Amino acid sequence: MGLHSRRNTELYIIPVLLITACLPSFTRTMETERITVFKGDNVSINCTFTDKMPEGMTAKLMRGNHNETRCYFMWQHYEKKTNHCKDTDFGWDPDKKQVYFIMKNISLNDSDIYSCDVEQVIPPPSIKITEGNKTYVRVFAPPTVDITAVSLPGQNSIQLTCIAKDFFPSDIEMQWHKDGQIFLNGTENSTTKSTKNVSFSFTSILAISASDWKENELFSCLVNHSVLESLIVQNISWQNYIHAETKTFNLNIWVILAVAGLALLIASTILVLKKCVRAQLKSSLQSSTTMPTGERATTLPVQESKATDNAIYSMVGEHRYHHTA
Repeated sequence: MGLHSRRNTELYIIPVLLITACLPSFTRTMETERITVFKGDNVSINCTFTDKMPEGMTAKLMRGNHNETRCYFMWQHYEKKTNHCKDTDFGWDPDKKQVYFIMKNISLNDSDIYSCDVEQVIPPPSIKITEGNKTYVRVFAPPTVDITAVSLPGQNSIQLTCIAKDFFPSDIEMQWHKDGQIFLNGTENSTTKSTKNVSFSFTSILAISASDWKENELFSCLVNHSVLESLIVQNISWQNYIHAETKTFNLNIWVILAVAGLALLIASTILVLKKCVRAQLKSSLQSSTTMPTGERATTLPVQESKATDNAIYSMVGEHRYHHTA
């Protein structure tokens, strides 16, 4: 009986030891703070240290299980010395013995577990003074909703499309209403996930007859999501659609006219500049070939050369002499 009782005792002790060994990790898991924020918000992560404010310290904000550093700074003699932080502010509160990091304009891709590491470096040696708190940040995003209408040629029908995009988490509800009543005829739904981030998009297509559309019935797309405080409602009708199309058409006409007028103005300016350049060139050429009006040609007086006359007279005399002979 003693041996049997001893074995039973050992069987009870082993599970107790296993549970005790698991308690520290369970306690660390329970210490993880959870923060839920919306895309575009700022989130503050606080890290408590165990000692009084040292003369010099380093602090790092790390992300994920691989401890990827998002922000690092050094503090010495009560001044900030170095700072290697992207889209993150930082600071400290000596009274609360806390270092805090503020991540700005947070995105869906920032959802993760964050931890911090604070070390005292002055006075040496370096000592880790962080309590090891972890913070789980989860980012949510409400949907943006658009509704459009397209006429299907040759089918005498209209296709209404309601798109809810860039939301997280993926759970979403969408309904079509006709004049305030649920309308389910001919709907097609599909969900897609973004390749750039973890957001989702949901599309619902409703096919209606041209007669229902032109009777000016009011069609509504209602969207409900877990992060919304109230439903998102987008309405569309034939009258509003025609008004929007006409407005868009008129806007396009004005844009075309404005562009055409600007092109005409530029072309006219270029032609005028060309004419001015040609006129200047022609004027400069004429001025280079014609004497200026201020200058007049002067005629030099003819001076008679006595030497030339004597030579001619002697030649005549010689001629007479030879002729007489």
